[in-house]
Order: sequence, then structure tokens, then C-alpha cells
Amino acid sequence: MTATLELNSCRKKLEAALGQNVAASNGRELYFTQMKNWFRKRITKEAFDQEARQLLLAQHTHLHNEFLLAILNKCQTLASFAGTSAHNNSHGLIPQPQAHQLGSNSAVLVSAAAGSGVVSSRPRARSGSSAEPASGEALNSFAPAHSPRLRRGNIKAQSKTSHRVCFEQRFQAVNVNSVAPNLDELDLYEEERELGFCARQSPALPDRSLVHGRMLLTAWEEGLDSVEDDTVRLVEEAVGRLLRQLIWALVMQRNGYRLRDGCFPHTVGVGVPNSFLINSQNRMDSAQGGLSDVTDTIDPHLLGKSTEMDPLVPAGRPLVYHAERQALMDLACSYTGYAPISRLEPSLYRPRADRTPISVLELLAVITRNRSLIPTHSVYALNVERVIARMAQVTSTGVTGGARKPLALSSPGPTNLLLEQHAKFVVKYSENKDDYEFVMSEFLRINGVYWSLTALDLMYAKEELHKEEIMSFVLQCYDSESGGFSPAHRHDPHILYTLSAIQVAATFDAMDRLDQESVVRYIQKLQNKDGSFSGDIMGEVDNRFSFCAVSCLALLKRLDAIDVDNAVNYICSCLNFDGGFGSQAGSESHAGLIFCCIGVLSITQQLHRIDADIIGHWLCQRQLPCGGLNGRPEKLPDVCYSWWVLSSLAMIGRLHWIDSKDISQFILASQDEETGGISDRPGDLPDPFHTLFGLAGISLLGNTKLKTVNPVFCMAQEVLDRMGIKPQLLET
Repeated sequence: MTATLELNSCRKKLEAALGQNVAASNGRELYFTQMKNWFRKRITKEAFDQEARQLLLAQHTHLHNEFLLAILNKCQTLASFAGTSAHNNSHGLIPQPQAHQLGSNSAVLVSAAAGSGVVSSRPRARSGSSAEPASGEALNSFAPAHSPRLRRGNIKAQSKTSHRVCFEQRFQAVNVNSVAPNLDELDLYEEERELGFCARQSPALPDRSLVHGRMLLTAWEEGLDSVEDDTVRLVEEAVGRLLRQLIWALVMQRNGYRLRDGCFPHTVGVGVPNSFLINSQNRMDSAQGGLSDVTDTIDPHLLGKSTEMDPLVPAGRPLVYHAERQALMDLACSYTGYAPISRLEPSLYRPRADRTPISVLELLAVITRNRSLIPTHSVYALNVERVIARMAQVTSTGVTGGARKPLALSSPGPTNLLLEQHAKFVVKYSENKDDYEFVMSEFLRINGVYWSLTALDLMYAKEELHKEEIMSFVLQCYDSESGGFSPAHRHDPHILYTLSAIQVAATFDAMDRLDQESVVRYIQKLQNKDGSFSGDIMGEVDNRFSFCAVSCLALLKRLDAIDVDNAVNYICSCLNFDGGFGSQAGSESHAGLIFCCIGVLSITQQLHRIDADIIGHWLCQRQLPCGGLNGRPEKLPDVCYSWWVLSSLAMIGRLHWIDSKDISQFILASQDEETGGISDRPGDLPDPFHTLFGLAGISLLGNTKLKTVNPVFCMAQEVLDRMGIKPQLLET
């Protein structure tokens, strides 16, 4: 209580002094802003002091130091009650954090070889105690470990001899980029003395004092006087648990593969295929020589040992994952290996000299396998993914170690839309029927007709194709027995090709030439009881097929023929926690599937059932520094996603969130100046598929040289207006 009163008194005096400086009218806001930057290690302590002197009059500069001393005293007081020793350096401004368990202070796990200066787990007394070690005391002493224990308001260090031979562990506050630096005893001790409250300029995990200080600052910014101690302890516990699990997972990621070949029959982090046939813990126990030094430290419940006195009580089945994880943790904490085990390769268990820092890629792999480590997906999506994307741009080496092309555009390429060349390319592509590519793409023929026709229509060149010849081909693809359309004559019908056939007929204003009732019955039969749609009689379920079915019936004006509510409910059941949609419930979010699902909701006037901001944010994250868009994280950009992403953003009224200039430049750079056409990315061969979706994406961005495209059906807007079809579009 005394520390709190002293802190509030110093803060009020400082705020009053900040208000007296006429040159800095907003001195209080500037002071706390700089203090926040200091907490976040964006500026040094010296820079913060200099900024404070500029905001205060000369006679008031002492209030700055008094305020900082009060903060440190308050934070140190609470930390000492939590079992953390602290003492000040010669200047009296930097308390020294000591941590004996993960989460109590800035800490990373240190695993070192014998004789490398590992500090024993002996607790130090608070400032002024005779238990403080002298500067010359050997810090790699392997004396019996002491474990601090909290006893109703006081701390008692009780001696307990370790039952593990040659085992030492210590959570030591160090730079996380070096993990376990090679320091001699005196250097290590001196460095520890200088590691204090916000004194570290390199990235480090938060300590108790830092967490408490940042909470106090946040409270003052919100107009509160202080933060309750119980609130601080609750936050510290949450941070500690998160860091403990994160570092535990990283340790498993790094050290698990050494154990896998010798003991574990499967990769660490991957579920056991059959726990009744493969039991990692039993295999470890059966190893020659045993791993008693490791397994004895595991909770008996994890090993299936009965804790009851009655030997007839059956033991529970071992939890393989937990036992394996605990064994890996103990091995990583040990400073000596288990070379005497003859069955295992001794080199795997000798003292390791692996001092490489933990990389961002390792952190990403851990977070990917353990999503519970991150409180919300937005943290991962907006930070980790962005870091990895930036790393992919500046290096020519991919995540997997193979060569990867730089994603940045090597040259700007064409800067104008080559409409004349594109029209010639599309027409020529459809006329070269003896071409190898034309023959090999027969299974996509009717889709190719739709791509070519719509691309020409957007370029005001629809007349370049012969309407009767195309409609004759479409009708040849009709399967009178089922009512659907196939990709080419004598192929099997499918909902994908049925939509393309209807879109071609709608563009030519020839809907009356279709047997509409037979097509409706065909689509009706494809709807399943859960509301999903199969693509054909084979029964494959995919949200693409739901979009195709609903789009077909919307163009035929027969949405009443299916259970619309059930179809919409199924789409909504596929919504992922990141705001996106996959091919089915639980599938990974993908830009193409997001377009399909949002399209269904748009046609059925149900866009209110999604959070447009969350899904819009996910879609905007698909844009890479080169300007192009990918379909999901860690993939290369592709022109076709210019349509899937931009059209989805247009439907939810968030198209202005994207960088239209960069994406336009990427599409234009993907044009082929010699033959015409647009490819998937600059430098590749063009095709009608990417030509259509590149043009459609540019049309969505407002290019006046093209017809306006409808973001739902990917057809000229004038066609939908003529048919009186108005899907729901959210306003900007």
C-alpha cells in the first residue's frame, strides 16, 4: 500500500510539472508516449531521459527520477511477493530480476554442456542478504538443487537432493536471439546484474516488472489511478503459462528429432496412429539401460503407475503424448546426455553444442501445430504471417530450403492494357483446333468457351465469335438422360460444366434454347440432406458445387426448386475461425472457396450472416509486396486470384481496402506483349483462363476501357441487368 501511495503522489507531481512547461502543451501525452516506447524497447533509457528533460523545466527534472524510482519500487515490491528476488545496481534505478520458474521473469530455456558455465538452480536472497554470491564464486557448481516454495506470505528455500544424476536446469534471463551464449563465470554474473527493468535493448521475453509497468501505464492512459495487485498477478500467470507452453513446444521441435530415430517411431508433434499398437513410453522403458533418469521425473499418472496402496487397482493407460513431451523437456534441460545407453546412438545424447538461435520459421512451425498457443487467430494472421511473407520477399531461398524465385517484379512490364492483342489471342486460341493444347484440354472445352466468350464480351468484341457455332457446340454437350451438361460431346455431365453452358447461353441471350426444366431437375437431385451439393452422380461434395448449383438456378430463375435455407446453413457451417471458408466444414480457408461461399450468400440475400470486416481483413492479407494476390498463406501470387479476392471484397463492400494500384500493375505486367493474353504471373505463358480473370479483376477496379463486370457471376453487368437478376452487394 505504501508503494502505491508513493507512486500516485510522484505521478501527480510529475503531471503537474509537465503542465507548467508552456513549450510543451501536451507534455503529459508526450511523456507517457515516450515511456511506452521505452517499455516496448523502441528507444533506450537514455533517449527517454533526454525526452523527459525537454518536456520538464530545469527545476523539475528531479521529479522524473523520483517517478521512475516509485514505479520500480512498486513493481519490485509485487515481484518480491511472487517469489522473485530483486536488488538495485549502483545507480539505484535498475532492479535485477531473478527467475526460478518460467513466466516469472524474462527467461528462455538454457541447455548447455558440462563445464560451460551453467548456473545452478540455487535461489538468491533479496538485496542486502548475506546469501548474495561474491563476484568470484563459481557459478557452475553442481550442488544439490534448491527449490523455492511459497508458504502463506513468506518464502522458504528448502534443500532437496535431486534424485536425478547429473541433472541441472535453470531458466536464465538472456537474449532470446542467442539462446545459450558462451560466457565465462564472471561475465555471466556481470551480465545478469545489468539485465534489469527495460534495460535490454535486444528482444527478450517479458519479466514481471515489465508486465506490471506496462499495465500501470495503460491504466494511467485510461484515466485510472492504479492497477490492483491481483490483476497484475492474473496477467502474469497468463503470460507465464503462454510462454511456458510456447518454449516447451519449441524445445520439442528442436530436440524431438534426435530422439525420434532412437526411441520414438513417429515424428514429435504428430499424433500416434494407433496408441494401442505404438506406445512410445513403453519402448523407452524397454531400452537397454533404461531412461530412468528421465522417466522418474514424469508424473506417475502419465506413466500409468497406480498411486494407490492397493496393488490390485489397475493403472490407467499411459498418455503417450504427455509422457513423450515430458521426457523431451527433461532431456533438453539436462546438461549431460545419456551416452551409457548402448542401444541408442551415443552421439545423439552427448552434450550438444547447438547454439543456433530460434528462428521465426521454427516459431511459425510451432504455432501452426499448436494453435492454442496463440489466443486469437488474428495475432497469427496479421503478424507471424506478415513476417514470413516479408522474409520470402528478401531471400531467394524458400521455407523448405529449395530455390524460390523472388516475388518482386524484376521489371515493370507493360503499363497499358493490350486489348487488341488479347482479343486476337482469344480468337486464335479457339480456332486452332489442331493445336496440342486444344486437344489436351477437351475435358475443359465448355469452360474454355465461357472464358473466351466472357473475355471478349468485356472487351466489346463478342462478335468475333460465331454465336450459332458456339450454341451448337453447347447443345451437343447436353445430356438428355440426366439433364446436365458435359465438358464435351460424349463426356459425363457435371455441375461445373452445366454452369458454364448456362452462362454462355445467357451471354448470347439464348436461354430459350435450353431445356430448362430438365436442368432444374438435374440440379435438384444433386442436393444432399445436409444442404450441400454433389458435383455429379459420384457424390463428391464441395462448396464450389454449391455455388454452381445456386448460380445456375438463379440464372434460370428457379431458386424455389431447392431447399435454399438448408443450402445456406451448410455454407455457414463451413465458416472457419479466421473468417474464411474452405471446400467443406473444417477445411483450410481459400480465396477461391471464399468467393464461392460469399457468392451463394449474395445470390440468396444472406450476406448479413458473415462478419465482413474479419473476412475482408483475411482477403486483404493475400496481397504480397509485388502487388499480386495469393489464395492462401505461403503461396505465390496468381492473376486468377485477382478475381477471386477482388470479387469477394466487392461483394462485401470492402474493395477499397486493397491496394488497387499495385494489383493493377501486377496484372498488366503479366500480359504477353507478343502474342497477347495474360498469364498467371509475369514471364509465364498466357491462357484464356487467366486472360478472363485478369480482365475481370481490372474491370472491378474501374477500368473504363472494359465493360463493368458483375462480381458474383463474372459476366458483363449488362447481361444481368437484361435478365433482371440482382444479387446482394454490401455497401462500401
